Amino acid sequence: MYDLTVSQIHTFAVGQLQLVVHNCGSSLMQKAMNAVGGRSNKVGAAAIIRGRSGQVLFDDAAGSSTRQVSGPFKSIIQKHLGDMGNGCFAGGCAERWLADKIIEAADANPAIRGRPIQIAIWMGKGIAHDRPCPTCTDIFGDLSSRLGSKISVQTSHGRILQYG
Repeated sequence: MYDLTVSQIHTFAVGQLQLVVHNCGSSLMQKAMNAVGGRSNKVGAAAIIRGRSGQVLFDDAAGSSTRQVSGPFKSIIQKHLGDMGNGCFAGGCAERWLADKIIEAADANPAIRGRPIQIAIWMGKGIAHDRPCPTCTDIFGDLSSRLGSKISVQTSHGRILQYG
């Protein structure tokens, strides 16, 4: 993971491959906020994945919800259950639910595999942290490996993180 926090919206190159990354547009962040109805005590996440010719392959959002130790990232969630209370929600985060949806979509549409994933995370005003929790950080790393995709995450606090 690389922390590429910037203070304003712009395009920049990343790594040896010189991937061009553009900060998430406001529409993706708006979709993340809408996933939780704009509530200040919730986190919403939205992602878009485009094909080689720019067509949308995945466009969905998720909100934080009840913790469930299940799904494609079950072992990662179980690993972090002991971290509860350290800013770790282990299984109820919006990021986790969004990652589940991305895996499901990639299983249904193999064209998603290997494509860059752009994610926006809206963290309500009542949310003190400005990055995904340790569970979601591990989930994004695992998602990147499973799909062979680079993941760019922008938080509503202005932090930009890269996985893969």
